Amino acid sequence: MRHIKLFEDFTDPGMGIPIINVTRERLSELEEEGLPVRTGVVGIEANKMAEKKGAGKPLDVIDKIYRCGNRFAFELKEMEILETLSPGDPHLIEDNKDRLNFMLAGNARFTVKNTQSGNRFTYRVRKLQGSEDGPFFVSVLTSPDMYTFIGTVFDGKRFKHSPKSRVGQDAQSVRTFDYVFRHVLAGNLPASIQFWHEGKCGKCGRTLTVPESIANGIGPECAKRMRDRK
Repeated sequence: MRHIKLFEDFTDPGMGIPIINVTRERLSELEEEGLPVRTGVVGIEANKMAEKKGAGKPLDVIDKIYRCGNRFAFELKEMEILETLSPGDPHLIEDNKDRLNFMLAGNARFTVKNTQSGNRFTYRVRKLQGSEDGPFFVSVLTSPDMYTFIGTVFDGKRFKHSPKSRVGQDAQSVRTFDYVFRHVLAGNLPASIQFWHEGKCGKCGRTLTVPESIANGIGPECAKRMRDRK
């Protein structure tokens, strides 16, 4: 019989999944990053997760387990998801120039989703009030009605994580925004990453009704003002 030292990191002999001990603060960060967090017996909860994902065993879907007492965060493996997101959806922005214009319009809220892993994050990017060219303050949705500041876009070209943020620099939500912004800026965001807006103008926040505006996320009057400014 294998004996495990209390609180030592190890690979569970029954599931074959690494279990990593973390602090309560780190577990909270992982939950903010979107990792599923459960309370109870790790084996039971892991089996429930596998069943939820339609897998035969936890090892098929779980890459690592982070533990703090009787609470666990599951880091899921990247896997093809069954959910289908339809190209051409009116809230799906597919052109990189339109994505960049929307992100830097001044009051943008959008969701990016990895269709291979199913991971998604919702961001808000606001321009400094009274400024024409930024900087732009970036926040990530961390609860249904709360955005948490993570960093700043300078000169419309460079994102920098803020050391004052409650969300760490290595958090998945921070790394995802940095990745998406750099690739949108370069015009080569992978096709597996989808970019969704909420049906509201990225500059003024009003509901979009004109078909062309729904397609690019910017209302006609705001789009004209943005063109005139260039």
